[in-house]
Amino acid sequence: MSTKTEDDKNLTLEPFHCELNILSQSDGSAMLCEGKTSFIVSVNGPVDVKLQKLQIEKSTVEIIYRPKFGVPSVDDRFLEMFLRNICEAALHSNLYPRTAITVVVQEMHDNGGKLACATNACCLALINSGLSMRFLVAAVTCILDKKQQFSLISSSHQLQQQFYDEYPMATFTFVFENINYNIVASHTTGTFTDEQYTEAVHRCKLASEKIFEFYRNIVCKYAKKIGKRMDVQ
Repeated sequence: MSTKTEDDKNLTLEPFHCELNILSQSDGSAMLCEGKTSFIVSVNGPVDVKLQKLQIEKSTVEIIYRPKFGVPSVDDRFLEMFLRNICEAALHSNLYPRTAITVVVQEMHDNGGKLACATNACCLALINSGLSMRFLVAAVTCILDKKQQFSLISSSHQLQQQFYDEYPMATFTFVFENINYNIVASHTTGTFTDEQYTEAVHRCKLASEKIFEFYRNIVCKYAKKIGKRMDVQ
């Protein structure tokens, strides 16, 4: 995947690697690596739903986040809510009333930017599941360091520095849809100006186009594999 943005050749994304259908017992699954951060996501549904969670007009979307070690933390619960809101917005859940769609997000390794990586992994798993979607989503994390420079490559070391530097940096995570490239969700930390926020949105939007291109390439790759298997049979 090409990782150069159009307006700044020095602003690069982490290298992407993805495998679909990685879990045989799920309706859709994907493993996504963005740099050294990686997630495995499985999708099951629509299936029967418990009475207390039943919704008459649409499917109940449930996100289960599993950290690499231990039990989920408060931050992990926030990530579950963040992902659930995105998946509910992206899915045509009204087509599957009185059912449940469960998305299990397994953290494999976190080297920074896990919010964006987990979001993109969920989108790829939903694509693989074949569920009807209103739009696709692509998430990008942008870092503003103490020198007022932007970077799309986020490491755990960079993110930790915001608590120790004299001038705290800021982090921006934006989630875009693929139709009009509107912002579906966002999460920011640190201090920044209106101009810096606008610049971060612009840079992340350009980067999201590359992620959508990556999605298309992955889908085409696996479609060709399926076609070859059918020819052999």
